[in-house]
Amino acid sequence: MNNQLSITNIFDAKKEIIDLYKSNYSDNTRSTEILITLADIYELHSGKNVNYGGCKCGFHDLEHTLETTITTARLLTGYGVSEDIFTQGCIAGLLHDVGYIGHKIIDSDIETLNGGIFTKTHVERSKKFAKDYLKDKFEYTADKIEFIQNMIDYTDLSITTPCTNFKTDEQNFACCALGTADLMSQVAAPNYTEKLSKLYDEFIEGDITDYSSAEDLMNKTPGFYKFIKHRLDTTLGKAYYYLDDWQHEGSKLYFDAMEKNIAKLI
Repeated sequence: MNNQLSITNIFDAKKEIIDLYKSNYSDNTRSTEILITLADIYELHSGKNVNYGGCKCGFHDLEHTLETTITTARLLTGYGVSEDIFTQGCIAGLLHDVGYIGHKIIDSDIETLNGGIFTKTHVERSKKFAKDYLKDKFEYTADKIEFIQNMIDYTDLSITTPCTNFKTDEQNFACCALGTADLMSQVAAPNYTEKLSKLYDEFIEGDITDYSSAEDLMNKTPGFYKFIKHRLDTTLGKAYYYLDDWQHEGSKLYFDAMEKNIAKLI
């Protein structure tokens, strides 16, 4: 398995996910669902799906999706979830930001298909895509689809209810895992500070008015990092500790990378 925090090549990502799968589960038949979703997400992002305009976001891009999915997989295997939950967790990671990608027909009335315009609605759009995709592609039951939608919900920063209200402890943890991975993987990425200007572009297009400029966003990012750490410890239940079961001091590797990036902005 790869100990890199940031894996952004789709082939390396595929290998890491399959290595984690094979190292933790004796029956590898469910891995096919992950690989099919990975291939479909690649086509969506690259514009090879004829129904979609491809990903035009500079921050919430394929790179971020892969980083989030891999970190989710590491957390889930660290906790020791079942094969079923692992499979659904990886799929949720792959689908969690698909709402940033515009549909050529459904979204044809929108002036631009640049993904930033969907900033405020991308979570609900991702959940809608997941429902349709998983029902058609894998004939997932309504319960499984709802669970994956619940996981995607916990990437929404407005959700503050702790992940304790689902059917099993595994499901509770999986929701915490995706929310944790979404935040930690992006801030730990080696190019995080360089991509902040692209995040500002998305915010401008999405009518997010909290920042007056890209420089203002960068100046305020250390404060946002404090919010992230609080969220990781409260709403998301300190799920990051299970990175230590993926690798010795795995959580420290992520936090050290995050702190290094934030230090660049102070």
